Amino acid sequence: MTKTLGDFGEFAVIARLAAIVEPERRLIGDDCAILECANGTQLAVSSDSMVDKVHFELERISAEDLGWKLHASTVSDLAAVGADPLAIFINLQLPKDFSLDILEGVYRGLRDASQRYGASVAGGDLTRSQTAAFSATAIGLCSSKPVMRSGAQVGDDVWVSGVVGLSSAGLRVMQGTLELEPNQRELAVAQHYRPEPRVQLGARLAKLGIASSMIDLSDGLIQDAGHIAEESACEIVLRLESVPRPAYAESKNFGLVEALSGGEDYELLFTAGGQYRAQLEELSASNQVGLVRLSRIGEVRAQGSARLLVLTPEGEELASADWLEGRGGGFDHFS
Repeated sequence: MTKTLGDFGEFAVIARLAAIVEPERRLIGDDCAILECANGTQLAVSSDSMVDKVHFELERISAEDLGWKLHASTVSDLAAVGADPLAIFINLQLPKDFSLDILEGVYRGLRDASQRYGASVAGGDLTRSQTAAFSATAIGLCSSKPVMRSGAQVGDDVWVSGVVGLSSAGLRVMQGTLELEPNQRELAVAQHYRPEPRVQLGARLAKLGIASSMIDLSDGLIQDAGHIAEESACEIVLRLESVPRPAYAESKNFGLVEALSGGEDYELLFTAGGQYRAQLEELSASNQVGLVRLSRIGEVRAQGSARLLVLTPEGEELASADWLEGRGGGFDHFS
């Protein structure tokens, strides 16, 4: 019987394909590929895609929000390695009867995001397709040594920016399955449709040499923490009581697991040595990287093999398998 993508899952498929074209895994497997130029300059490159009825529904999202989110989600990968956005290229796969008004709205959203975060639209491609799909490739300049997923060390603290689970709550609100107070609703929906990639924070952490590893939260906190554990071959412990999440998590028909695994928050998860605690707390309290909160939520406890542990306030250990396999471990295109 022919094996399908669904038999393996998204990340196993990526690993198999990478083994064919780049068995040494020097470029594939992180938020960005880091390209070395002849003059010593390093460029960070990343791609992302959004497909109708998979990542969005045109009936629920404005064209301008769609353009903004496409730009922000791609540039967020640059933030995760500490790169400064330079340019973004947009590939369009659209039906012949796709609305030109909507397409122009998408580009207005792209323009607005590029004015906010850099990475102006510098070209792309347009082709006909049965389903509307938008793909973006972003290029950034590494002014400092890029921060990869593989640098976590024993004794490092685990930090996260912002609040985890807002985007997932926003999606539920728009689907009509979660009711929130007006101010809570507005914040959650804005986070889902107009996320804010932490470009300034990522660049600052790289410049100061604080972050030993880093990733953006696109697939959910639990799954993305697992990616750092895997690439760094380490054991990561997350403490539930320290994770910043909406006040209504575990209530209002919005569970804790959903908050930690919903994805598309585009916050930064990173590890840093304990000697940087005071500096990070000061950074969080200032507006040097924008009004973004930094929270210490765990630690790197061992090296040698990949493992993710989640500790309850009572000290109960929930092995990562409990979350990743049975309790909603994050987004997987082929699960």
